[in-house]
Amino acid sequence: MKSLLFLFSLLLVQLVESGPGTVKPRQTLILTCSVLGVSITSSSYTWNWIRQLPGKGLEWVASIYPYDGRKWFALSLQNQVTISLDSFKNQFSLQLASLTGAETTMYYCAREAENCRAEQGLIQKEEVDCLESSGPLTLKSLLEAG
Repeated sequence: MKSLLFLFSLLLVQLVESGPGTVKPRQTLILTCSVLGVSITSSSYTWNWIRQLPGKGLEWVASIYPYDGRKWFALSLQNQVTISLDSFKNQFSLQLASLTGAETTMYYCAREAENCRAEQGLIQKEEVDCLESSGPLTLKSLLEAG
């Protein structure tokens, strides 16, 4: 019975992304991800932003672990990226400054899958196969638990 309740609670967690839709090169992109069904400050999850560049695979952008405030950024973007959270609104945000044409692509918010934590500890930040996404990504591993 406990495992059934646990599975049901996983299905109730939703990530709802919002932002400007499109931005032009050299502008700043600000995206927000509202988390429904679980507290964003829970020690169970790391919250992430990933993107899919045209013709390429998924790329991890940034992560935040609200329980203790740790943050991680892709090395190629660390001077452009800010990740933050608002625990009162139960949401986290990505700010990406000085966009280039190559960076104007699809961005998704995601949470670390619980089974990855149990098996691997915190996910390797360059890998996205342990994340559950907000968007319609094609990788099967991103959709399994979401």
